[in-house]
Amino acid sequence: MPWGVSIDGSDDVWVANFWGRGVVLMAGTEPRGKPQGTKPGDVIHVFNGGTIQMLTDVVIDPAGDIWAANNWNNIDILLSDPPAYPTSTWGGGSGFTVIYGIAAPVKTPLMGQVRAS
Repeated sequence: MPWGVSIDGSDDVWVANFWGRGVVLMAGTEPRGKPQGTKPGDVIHVFNGGTIQMLTDVVIDPAGDIWAANNWNNIDILLSDPPAYPTSTWGGGSGFTVIYGIAAPVKTPLMGQVRAS
């Protein structure tokens, strides 16, 4: 369930996957340096981990770091009636997860066309 999308300095696409709990890397318009036969839009990799929750956005910084916005931690807590009070605040997520240096860097501010660093 894609939610937020960012384009890196190599025109690859990074997707915040809300329901799948991961950061999805997709080949951009010209998949240079990718496995032979890779076409634009092909999924190259899905990054998962214990700190990645249900994401709403991904942003790339000038160092090529991915900042992923955690929005939900445990959806069962939100749906339970009555909620389990010790964990009832987990619905808001736990801030950001940063994956260091995996994207092609971009120049900021991120307005208009993406500019490679």
